[in-house]
Amino acid sequence: MHDSTDIVLVNKKDVIGKVVFSVSFIGYIIDFAKKPLGFILLVVLPAIYIGYGEVVKIVKEVKKIKNEKEKNKTAEENESKKS
Repeated sequence: MHDSTDIVLVNKKDVIGKVVFSVSFIGYIIDFAKKPLGFILLVVLPAIYIGYGEVVKIVKEVKKIKNEKEKNKTAEENESKKS
């Protein structure tokens, strides 16, 4: 990819490659993402959202493991009292 303009007109037969697919208006989104507000809205906020969701999942798992350990400890104490 180059950003410079060709000095002479290039014939269609001299162009190598073909268009495989096209996404309409994607350039506007890319241009918006290059600006600070766009970067924050399209990159930073989704990353924070995903990170928050992962932290919530980890906290739930830790609580679940602690509860299981407490149940097992209580069950063992009850078993030892019966003996």
